[in-house]
Amino acid sequence: KNERQNESVEQINIAGKHLLYLVSEILDLSRIEAGKLPVNIDAVDVIPIINNCILSMSPNSNTKNIQLEFQNSPEQLWLMGDPIRVKQVILNILSNAIKYGPENDTISIQAYIQGDLATIKVHDNGDGINEKMQEYLYTPFERSQDNEADVEGTGVGLAITKQLMELMEGKIEFQNLKPIGCQFALSFPKAHI
Repeated sequence: KNERQNESVEQINIAGKHLLYLVSEILDLSRIEAGKLPVNIDAVDVIPIINNCILSMSPNSNTKNIQLEFQNSPEQLWLMGDPIRVKQVILNILSNAIKYGPENDTISIQAYIQGDLATIKVHDNGDGINEKMQEYLYTPFERSQDNEADVEGTGVGLAITKQLMELMEGKIEFQNLKPIGCQFALSFPKAHI
C-alpha cells in the first residue's frame, strides 16, 4: 500500500469509530429514558481514568493545536461511580471543550475533593454558552446555533452526561467565566475508603 492509501484507510477508521460513538450515545440515551441502563457504582480511583481520557482525546485536540493540561493532579482521587460511565461523562465534557474552544489553546482539567464531593473541572477559553442556549443545554438534540455549521455532533452528549451523573448520584454544573471561558464541573460523591 502506498502512503495515500494508508491515510485513506486511517480516515475511514476514524470516521467509523466516530459514527459508532454517536450511535452508542443515542442508544444510551434511549436506554436511560426507558430506565434500562444499569450503573454499577463502586469506589473508583478517577486519576487513571482522567489520564486515559486525555490520551484518547489527544488526536482531536492535536488537530486544533489544543493542549490538554491536567493541573495539580493528585496521585489518587477516589469517588463513587460506575467506571465506564465516569469515563463516558469525562470524555463528553472534554470533547465539547475541544469542539467549542478556540484553536491554539489550553484546556485545563482539575480534580479535587471538597467536603463530601469529588469534583472534576474542565475549563476552556472559548466564548462560553450564549444565554439563549443555556436553558436547552441538557435537552437532547439541541445544539448551539452559533456553531451548528462547523461542529460535528448530535447534541446528545450533555443530555446523556446530566442523566448519567444523576444515575450516579452526582451532578453537572457549568459557568461562563468573564471575560472569556467556560467551565464544566462534574461532582460525584467521594468514596470513603
